[in-house]
Amino acid sequence: MLVLWGRSTSSNMQKVLFAGLGRHLAQSDFLAGDTLSLSDFPIGPAVHRYLRFGLEISDIPHMRAYYDR
Repeated sequence: MLVLWGRSTSSNMQKVLFAGLGRHLAQSDFLAGDTLSLSDFPIGPAVHRYLRFGLEISDIPHMRAYYDR
């Protein structure tokens, strides 16, 4: 975990990364197009953990839809 000026930046970094994922998923059902592919498998567990721990995703609605697919 990266700590700058006494504050953890890992949660901020995660929000930025998932926001980018959400923007991509707004245009495509999956990471590499409209069908499930190998590119979706590495990100799946991260999305699962993010949602399972109840982190705020109201600003990333496409990520919930991706998870539900």
